[in-house]
Amino acid sequence: IRPDGNIYFTDPLYKRPFLTLVPKLPGALRVPLFRILEPLESHRRRLAAAVALQLLGSHGEAAVPVLEKALREDDLQLSWQAGLALSHLRKPGISALIAALDPDKPLLFSRVCDLLKTVRSDAAEAVPILIGALAAQSPTLPPQAAKTLAAIGAPAVPGLIRALDHGEARVRQRAAQALGGIGPTARPAISSLNERLRDGDASVRTAAAEALGKIRPWDPQVVVVLIPLLKDSNDDVRVAAVKALAASPSSAAPAKVALSASLQDENADVRQNAAALLEEIRKAETPAGNS
Repeated sequence: IRPDGNIYFTDPLYKRPFLTLVPKLPGALRVPLFRILEPLESHRRRLAAAVALQLLGSHGEAAVPVLEKALREDDLQLSWQAGLALSHLRKPGISALIAALDPDKPLLFSRVCDLLKTVRSDAAEAVPILIGALAAQSPTLPPQAAKTLAAIGAPAVPGLIRALDHGEARVRQRAAQALGGIGPTARPAISSLNERLRDGDASVRTAAAEALGKIRPWDPQVVVVLIPLLKDSNDDVRVAAVKALAASPSSAAPAKVALSASLQDENADVRQNAAALLEEIRKAETPAGNS
């Protein structure tokens, strides 16, 4: 056992049979692994038991209660290893992880979010809790929730679309960011994101433009709604609009006139990005061999 508690063999002749054997252990030998996780056992033995239970996979479902208890402990190493074991148990383990999503415990919430990212769409049941966390006052919870929703993907899209109409701008911003993180799968959100391009809050307009550039930048309808943003009063919004158009230069030709005007923009980032995009559009329009 290494100092961090992980089971480790220097000789692969031992390691390979061990990894093969653990999932096949009979129940009589698995029970001691569960018991080792109890608080009275040594730190290293408890870590090793959590790692062994990860290798058991679905065969370790009986350990869910004790793993859930270990997940909530202050011992970060043990909590993480117990969480990994739960994530390997699929539905019962993932349900236990979701039950531990407590916004009042930021460290545990963050840890569980990192674990849920690894199971992606299998964590769909966590969507309502995570969307609720977008409105948290904590500086860390909303970004964590948004990134986890992005990792969950398609199951999170309907809830995020509704969140785009939230009364608080920071929630609308985080929802747009999460949709952008999902990418093309979030196509059903395009109409709602288009509406947010006219949001009264510049951070929301910026996030909506960035999201459209990640979801469907080649769509002519997306190009059309991004062009007016090149004249937005906010620098960040104009930069976001140019970068969103730049995600698909071959589709951005309708924006050439507006981009040419952006070469005189008072913001250096807007000017530089507009110049670079115009050059990419020129290349896209030039037949091969004539550049």
